[in-house]
This record gives sequence, C-alpha cells and structure tokens, in this order.
Amino acid sequence: MLAQGIKNTESALGYFGLAYYENNVDELRAIGIDPDERDGGASCITPSAETVQNGSYRPLSRPLFIYVNADKITPSVEKFVEFYLNNADELASDVGYVAMPEDAYELALERFRARTSGTVFGAEGVDATGTRVEEMLQAASEDTVGQE
Repeated sequence: MLAQGIKNTESALGYFGLAYYENNVDELRAIGIDPDERDGGASCITPSAETVQNGSYRPLSRPLFIYVNADKITPSVEKFVEFYLNNADELASDVGYVAMPEDAYELALERFRARTSGTVFGAEGVDATGTRVEEMLQAASEDTVGQE
C-alpha cells in the first residue's frame, strides 16, 4: 500500500486519494496548494472534503466519471446509470470519496436522459482545472438550450 510505504520512508512523497490520507492522517502530512487569483488571496489550501468538493484543491483533486456509449444504451444500462446518478453521493461517501454537489448529479442525469453526448470539459474560455463539475454541466446545458 502506497500510504504504508510513504509513512515508513522519511523522504517519501506520494499521490493518492483523499480517503487514503484521511485514514492515515496521524502519520502523513498533506501538501498545501498555493491558491491562484480565483481564491481571493487565501493561504495555502489543504486537502479536505470541502476543498475537494468546491474545486479549490486544484489541480490535485478531480471528479470521477462514468462514460456511456450512447449507441449501446439498453434498458439495463439505463437503469444502472440512473441508479448510479441517483445514489452516487451516498455511494461515494461509503468508500471514502467526496461526493459532488447534488445539483451536479441532477444535471448529469438530465444530460443522460436527453442523450446528450460529448464532454463538458474544454469549452472555450473555461479553465477545467478547479472549475466545479456542476458549473460545466450548467454551462453545457445552457449552450444546448440555446442551440435548440
């Protein structure tokens, strides 16, 4: 296990999920990230459920995605994706992950039900690093509405 190797080696450095750090918080030291202009002069930002969820612990936090082939959606796949998006917040916390805000799951579910494909990352003028997923989904939703 990576956390074991790091805590048993004085000069070690490693990257792993927040859950692993939180399970070893008494034996490891987290690295603070220098904030940028979006953080309004904040001091170094340390990893926590709050800083991961709000996107300020960037670029060392990231969302977890599932990808669905729109051409292969069967009733079973549809049920699974809807179950996942309706329960991901609870399931994430069960395994030590940080859930996205509830509205992110709702926007993703709307996008799935509308069978909208493609990424919400990389939109012109949007810095995906630290931009919250729900903001990208909302912007993509507004772009889609404007194209109808």
